[in-house]
Amino acid sequence: MMKNKLSILLICFFCIFISACGKKIDSSFTPEQLFEIGSAAKDQEEYSKAIKYYIQIKEQYPFSSYAPLAELLLGDALFLQRKYDKSFIAYSEFETLYPADDNIAYVLMQLGKSALLQYRSVDRKQDDVKTALEYFQRVMNNYPDTEHAVEAKKLFRHGRNLLAQNELYLADFFWRSGQYGPSYRRYLYIIEAYPEFPEFAEYARKRSYESYLVYREELSQEGREKQIKSWKNKFDWL
Repeated sequence: MMKNKLSILLICFFCIFISACGKKIDSSFTPEQLFEIGSAAKDQEEYSKAIKYYIQIKEQYPFSSYAPLAELLLGDALFLQRKYDKSFIAYSEFETLYPADDNIAYVLMQLGKSALLQYRSVDRKQDDVKTALEYFQRVMNNYPDTEHAVEAKKLFRHGRNLLAQNELYLADFFWRSGQYGPSYRRYLYIIEAYPEFPEFAEYARKRSYESYLVYREELSQEGREKQIKSWKNKFDWL
């Protein structure tokens, strides 16, 4: 279902892009010519032009021997434009069409990077970071002896660090807003879930203890109030 949605998004993007490019490419060009012009444009950092030619190969010569590489370089051109949401879609399309390609480890890395680079701030939802970690994990698991696995390991740790910071942000928010029960549970979760970051664990351990003390006092006070109310109801009945 997810891949179908990505394919639809990619088709929509291509249609919009081509209509925005204005002048059409000569349809008499061979796939080799299209590829050479597109790659020359990419080397000159003319990414919009390169994208136009790579898309032409996809549309006009989908079964050409140049199609897989054009698909890959399309993702690269979008990535270099810092259009990470669109590069993610393009790389996803490549993974769907060519799952056994020799470049698949690289593509998985680029998918992870495209997702990770959509991170905005510690107070936002971290779905993109979580998606990135899934791809980095796949690279480490399936291609452990490659240079991509080395990079994936570093970026995986970086992504985990971002998630830990987000959890700390939420725990601190609960603490500042006087929600000591939720803050206590969040701090405990950080200690258990992110042991590779001792600085966060130490901070969370201290705060969890403080949260617990206040939370316990609140529970005790709540219990006393319930007991007093129960006694009052009995006396009123008498």
